[in-house]
Formats: sequence, structure tokens, C-alpha cells
Amino acid sequence: MGSVINYEVMFEASSLRCRQIGRAYCRIYVVQQSDLLIGDMLNDSEINSTLTKLARSVKESDFVESFLCREKSKNVTDEYLENVESLERLGYLNHHFRSESFDVVFCDGFHKVISFEGKELAKEYQKLTNTIEKFCPYVITNNKMYLKVLDLPKYTIQSMILVSVTKQLFSRMYTISISFFAIDTKDFQKFFVQLKKELSSIESVSILPKRFDPRQVVRTGSRPMSDIFRHCESWQLRNDPELLPLVCRRRLEIGKFMLCNNSRGCILFMKYVADNSRSILDESAVVSLKEFRLLTYEIDNTDQNIVVRLHMGKICE
Repeated sequence: MGSVINYEVMFEASSLRCRQIGRAYCRIYVVQQSDLLIGDMLNDSEINSTLTKLARSVKESDFVESFLCREKSKNVTDEYLENVESLERLGYLNHHFRSESFDVVFCDGFHKVISFEGKELAKEYQKLTNTIEKFCPYVITNNKMYLKVLDLPKYTIQSMILVSVTKQLFSRMYTISISFFAIDTKDFQKFFVQLKKELSSIESVSILPKRFDPRQVVRTGSRPMSDIFRHCESWQLRNDPELLPLVCRRRLEIGKFMLCNNSRGCILFMKYVADNSRSILDESAVVSLKEFRLLTYEIDNTDQNIVVRLHMGKICE
């Protein structure tokens, strides 16, 4: 606009017991740059119009975010849950919450049911969300986002944990994200490990040892294959109706792969294999680090033939 916008905030604490709660006063004003030609500068009405839109946007986000800092004695109401949902919908959640996440796959216990989809998959997903709901009793968005309020004496304001479930690329894979507010990392790790333990107790759920990297499955022309994969190989099999179920059962029961996708004409298995070759020097001692490589086994089934593609990804960072 040929101008500089200044945004100043003054905070006044309202409680000696909790210095994080109070009132914030905001002032916004404009300074025009004198080194610009007059013809390049906006007139007052244009500046006022732009500034008004900016102020409304800032006010809306500040108003929503102000609901986060709460006295520990306050109850969780429906209005508060709606405000948290608005925070996530507007994209302001990461301004105040730190997050960790991991991926889960529905696979164990269904080795004999290759066509496991639809209603059966929905039942297993319901088991997943029911377990999360026991861990986080407040439901923000059905089957998607949940809230847990912590009563920890060491913190002066209300601490909370948010758990959200997001679908990954494949029908059987989901990402579990855990965000925490007003809690230190050490305490958060206890709840993080607790949730993973409860989810792993579900027979049909496997927790991946590393975050899933979609680049190692979805190949695009933007990056060379050598940057993503350590090893690639493909071959053709005879199109025998009895061959495909046999190959799938061997991958699941003998190879210990996870069935991640079973769409028409394409079946995808994957697993992580440990790689102990990486070492670091720590205080004059060599320490081995367990890393994991993603191994994918993809079957393309057409009327003419069956094509198998095997890929081993590079170390997942």
C-alpha cells in the first residue's frame, strides 16, 4: 500500500495467582513511506478500507485465541468446544499448541480377509475413535477431534491435550495428531506414550515405527527416483485366479507385511525394516541408531497379467 502498518499490544494481568490471564489492548495505525512518489501511494479511503479488513481479521483471531487461557476451576462448556473447533478451522491451532503425530494401519487380525473393506473397516475405525474418546472425554468433532483437560497442580492455568484423526492416502491408514497446551514436554511425553499403548491394544491396529512418507509410494516426476528409493524392482506373474490369493497370504503371514490398500486392480503391502548400520560418536563412544526403511510390495492386476513392483525407500528422517 506504500505504507507501514504498526500493530501494538499492551497486556494487563488481572490476577496475581495467574499472570497469564488478563486483558490485552490493541492499537493499529499507519505510517506512509515518504520516499515513494505521490502517484504510487494509495488515497486515504483505500488505506482505510484495507486496514479495516486487516483489523477485522486480527480481531477475529484474537477473540478466538483469548478463550485458551482459562482458570483451572472453569468447566468445559459446549461454547468452549466450539471455540477450539473454530481455532482449528481457521488455522490458528499451531500458533499455541505444540504437536506430535504418528500413523496407524488396520491390518492385524485380517490376514485371511483380503477383501476387508466397507462396513468391517468402519467397525474397526469406530473401535479406534472409541479408545481415543476414553482417553479424551470431550468430543469437539465427531470421529475426528477430541479434548482432554488436565488437572496438574504444577501449572497455573488450565492445561489441555487435543487428539485428532486424519485419513492418510490409503483406506486403512490414519494419522493421529496430539497437540498440547500449557504443559511441558516431559509431562506431555507420558500422555503421548499412554495413548499409543492404549491404541496398540486394539487387535486390528498397528502403529508404524516412523511417520509415513507418501513420496515413497506416490512417485511423481518432480523428483528423481534415486532421491527417494534405495532399491526398485518389478516382474510379471502368470494371470492365474488362484495365484493372487496365495501371493497375498504369503506377504501377510510369512512376510509380515501390512495390507494398506486394496482398490480395484491394485493391492499395496508395506512394512518397515530395521537398519542398524548408522552410528554416531557420543562422548567418545560409538552408539548405534536403529533406523527404519519403508519396503513396499505393490500388485497391479489387469485382465492380461499381474505386475509386481518392489521398492525399498531411503532412511526415513
